[in-house]
Amino acid sequence: MNPPSYTVVDHLLDRLAGLGVGHIFGVPGDFTLTMLDRITAHPSVVWVGCAAELGAGYAADGYARARGLGVVCTTFGVGELSAVNAAAGAYAEHVPLLHVVGAPATATQRAARPTHHSLGDGDFRHFLRMHSEVTCVQSALTLDNAAAEIDHVLAEILRRRLPGYIVIPADVGLAEAERSTETLAPRKDVTNARALERFRDAARPLVNASANAAVLADILVERFGAEDSLHALLSNEIPHATLLWGRRVVDESAQSYAGIYVGAASGDEVRSTIEDADLLVEIGVQFTDLTSGFFSQHIPSRGAIVIDGTTAAVDGTLHGPIAMADAIDAVADLFRALSSGPNRVEHRLPTAPKPECTDGLIG
Repeated sequence: MNPPSYTVVDHLLDRLAGLGVGHIFGVPGDFTLTMLDRITAHPSVVWVGCAAELGAGYAADGYARARGLGVVCTTFGVGELSAVNAAAGAYAEHVPLLHVVGAPATATQRAARPTHHSLGDGDFRHFLRMHSEVTCVQSALTLDNAAAEIDHVLAEILRRRLPGYIVIPADVGLAEAERSTETLAPRKDVTNARALERFRDAARPLVNASANAAVLADILVERFGAEDSLHALLSNEIPHATLLWGRRVVDESAQSYAGIYVGAASGDEVRSTIEDADLLVEIGVQFTDLTSGFFSQHIPSRGAIVIDGTTAAVDGTLHGPIAMADAIDAVADLFRALSSGPNRVEHRLPTAPKPECTDGLIG
């Protein structure tokens, strides 16, 4: 019997290629060898062999940060566990990463045989359950659901900007698949029009009353594709700062850029800009011990506008679903109207001398 000309693995590869993925990082293993034959034969996806699975995972993580989606491929059990720390790191920092695992054939798993690379107890879902803590979506493909599950996992990874996990048994990967005639377009973040209007109405009086507003941004602005919207907001010359991880999301040469906010370890100017603001707009901010100066931040608890990936809050009241870019655009419109209206407010940086260097790490 001739093998099928188009397989489940081919469907996965075509979906990845359609999403701009040109490279898959990994380490070969006995449960992935037939899969690798399909990868190396693919016209637009290149296999990048690595010395170890963890390194492959970190390479895929870096690729995802630069290209929007990264893929690491390992063998079942020992291989995937070697890469799990990379998945956990991607989960912590909202990196869209796909971990593809080649697994024993369906019949072997169904028979619960004590197979190598497993824990020898006949349970082949141990490692899937482990990954459920550090991935947003997991799927063990079957002959009945393979193509649909591949599309579902990829859509969730892109929607949530978090890693996902797919297990492909050897027989399922080489099973015949129907070539799709439709592309898998990245799903845009959802904004509810009424929620956005309520958010805008709640934010308007805070913006109109502010005389000393500031913006604090972080890396999630880049993860959720909202950098252009942030730049449009900051074009109103609003004083702003970033956390250590978020430096790339703003123009550090801008006159209204105060520096890096690290809680009590911040320079005087940046501390005054953020902590003394009568309206602070937080965008994509996630404080950790290091980025907060070991939790020494003093952020206004009231009168703040907080914009996250899919929601936005005004003075503690949450509105959503609202895409980050849409929420930023709404705030930008409010500041633009304020700066051009009869009660025009000009936001200025504090007069404290600007430190010569704002990128030192805490010792």
